[in-house]
Amino acid sequence: MKYDRKQLARLAAEKLLTGAPENCISSQLRDLINLEFDDLSFLAKLRMPMDAANRAKVADRFGDKFVARLEKRYVIAQSIIEAEKENLFDQIEDRANMYDLGELVKGITPENRHSLNDWD
Repeated sequence: MKYDRKQLARLAAEKLLTGAPENCISSQLRDLINLEFDDLSFLAKLRMPMDAANRAKVADRFGDKFVARLEKRYVIAQSIIEAEKENLFDQIEDRANMYDLGELVKGITPENRHSLNDWD
């Protein structure tokens, strides 16, 4: 199948961050969208996490900053995937629903909401 550059960038982002939520994919896509076709093809063939040899190749080709951003996104994506598997987001939502927010927000109006912040 032939891809245009935008499609290949999307494919590479999805492959690098397999199973990641759309916001992670979109962030990675912004880093890839302006790369040349050959660079996108190279990235689409990678598997994360990268071994030392592939990490060195990617760093030589795109720079250490690119590698660091990719690896951070991968770690974050894996954490989100794991949290979703364990239903942690549902548990947090359930706990949040136990609080009576009515008492917490009583008396807050658009006019005074900024003056109620006590950060000290």
